[in-house]
Amino acid sequence: MVGIVVGVDGSEESRHALEWAARDAAERGGDVLILRSWHEPLIGGTGATWAVEYDAVVHDAKAELDAVAAEVHDAHPTVSVLSALVDGHPVKALL
Repeated sequence: MVGIVVGVDGSEESRHALEWAARDAAERGGDVLILRSWHEPLIGGTGATWAVEYDAVVHDAKAELDAVAAEVHDAHPTVSVLSALVDGHPVKALL
């Protein structure tokens, strides 16, 4: 069961929220779910060009999310850290 869900967007504020959540989860013995949402990028192009750009955007977002999750786990090894990349508006993704 996930104890705390934290949305991250790369901002300093989201990093502070994530650090608070990880400390709180460590103290209470809970888990943290790091969530990043995104919308399909508004990139011009068709066919194969679109597929390559789309895949690159998803790959980069997932890589950034994985790096953040690894940092949290390294700093708080007793906390179970989960992560999810969700396509959609941040408010809906967090709910």
